[in-house]
Amino acid sequence: MLLLSPFQRPAMLRSLLALLAIFLVCHVHANERVILPNITPYAFENGGVAKGVEVDVVAAIARHMGKPITVQVMPLARVLATIDSEPGTITFFGRTPEREARVVWLASVCDEPFQFITRRRSGLNIDGVESAKRVVVGVTRSSIGDSLAKVNHLPRVDRVEDDVVNARKLMADRIDTWLGGQYSSRSIAHQLGIADDELHYGYVLKTYQIWMVGSRDLDAGTQKAWQSAFEAIRQSGELARILQNYGMTR
Repeated sequence: MLLLSPFQRPAMLRSLLALLAIFLVCHVHANERVILPNITPYAFENGGVAKGVEVDVVAAIARHMGKPITVQVMPLARVLATIDSEPGTITFFGRTPEREARVVWLASVCDEPFQFITRRRSGLNIDGVESAKRVVVGVTRSSIGDSLAKVNHLPRVDRVEDDVVNARKLMADRIDTWLGGQYSSRSIAHQLGIADDELHYGYVLKTYQIWMVGSRDLDAGTQKAWQSAFEAIRQSGELARILQNYGMTR
């Protein structure tokens, strides 16, 4: 057993407190978890490798911070559950009134219009909410499309786990229209080999901002570090280049 004299104890205590402070600071800034909703073209997996706009944005932020940051891609519903329950979490999703109090809003990435998509050969013309009420509308559960369907009291809504299913159902005539984001729906259609002239991108119900967000308990230091890094890649033009690579604009 190590015995300390009364004169050594205060110095030892100060050293231990200093080490603890250093540990806590490092822990706060090193352990944020980044999870991304599986929504093409924002984040998706190809051959087990994460790709997409948000993956590239996080990689650019990591380079600016000078530290490795890993990401996990998962269904949107799981992301929303995780951001509520796990501390120190960072993700990206659309800003809606329902989500306003759930997270800390760190930075706006881009705008995305949400619109009704139909098969061109169907001849359907969804020119507003009233015409949408007369048909079966496909949405992804817990998504902005789902929120818009509820707010606008659409009576015939088919909810599924992701928009790939919506695209396939639309092409199989199992839904009449698909309510989704303009960028994500086009990207999914291309991924599935659906030609541009097979779909009609119609009435825009609303345009939302896609944001980088943190869990409510994310400490101020980590918030500032991510915001500063994001602002740096925005000002340098790297954010614009990433968006352009996926056919998007800010």
